[in-house]
Amino acid sequence: MSRKILTYMLLAIMLVISACAERNTSFQSDGNFTLLAQVPVVGDPCEIEIGNNHAYIALDQGGIGVINLENHQLTWYPEIMAADSSVVQLFKNRSLAVSPKSDRLFFSEIQSADTIYLMDNSDPDNMVWIHGITGGTRDIIHLATYDLETPRPGHILDIAYCLSNRICLLGYDGAQGTTPYSAFTSEGIQVSANVSGVAIDASHIFGAIQQRGLAILEKASGTLISELAVKGEAQHVVVQNDYAYIAARQGGLQIVDISDKANPVQVAEFIGTGYASDIAISGDTVAISSGGGGCYVFDVSNPTDPKMIQQITEGGYVNTLNMVDDTLIVGTRDNGIYFYKMNR
Repeated sequence: MSRKILTYMLLAIMLVISACAERNTSFQSDGNFTLLAQVPVVGDPCEIEIGNNHAYIALDQGGIGVINLENHQLTWYPEIMAADSSVVQLFKNRSLAVSPKSDRLFFSEIQSADTIYLMDNSDPDNMVWIHGITGGTRDIIHLATYDLETPRPGHILDIAYCLSNRICLLGYDGAQGTTPYSAFTSEGIQVSANVSGVAIDASHIFGAIQQRGLAILEKASGTLISELAVKGEAQHVVVQNDYAYIAARQGGLQIVDISDKANPVQVAEFIGTGYASDIAISGDTVAISSGGGGCYVFDVSNPTDPKMIQQITEGGYVNTLNMVDDTLIVGTRDNGIYFYKMNR
């Protein structure tokens, strides 16, 4: 039996199970959130990114899912087709990154090839495979993109990614070309421990370095500026307004003041139930996925004193999440993708 046929059978089984399964704990609205939709998917959601009014989901053992944020309709990509009509079956997809500004989707399929695949997602329901980036790209853990504020010929955005104990950085020309930053070899910059997540801004790269905590690198030179140990094991990091917010597994939410890049300071934390694995921010709201603890949502209008808004557990085990404007998107291991309106 071909993998394509098997994959479609798995989707049908997943839809039946999802329709029959009871939720872990029924959603209890306290006025902070309204449940909008639950969308079943094939595979294990590992990462959710937002672009073009769609949510893009990396599905371990299930390909890529694309969900319209307006009507919550799912487009499923168990495979992709190249311009020469060759087909790549998608199976182990654990990270992807979206650039809404340039209509590009980057993702890593860690089973089939040593490749970062580049898709044109100007039409999210009919994405087109442009080309693949190879070399130093095997077993990628996490991808992130940054659109340059002032694009220039041959360089419109940056792609940061991590694998093992290395962080890599590429510049992308908007068509089919990528170039490593001069300070970065094809193997990237080695750091002190395994890297689980990266974030990138105009001048720095931020790494979630598992047992070592937060690492800050200068983008232009690749220089390691500083490290800061935090509780737990740093899994993912997001950065906003001189603060880094870290999902730190058993350390829950860790918040670090990075206004002085050479001397970051841990200023707050929240340790709940489960293992914090992913993190997202929208305005003054931060959310973390917390495994068996569901997800936690916080008001961080004062980052030194985060206030928990709500813990949501109805979907069961939560792997990943994201937020856009007033929408919280939660990826669960067993019950698909949940969409909530945040009533702020």
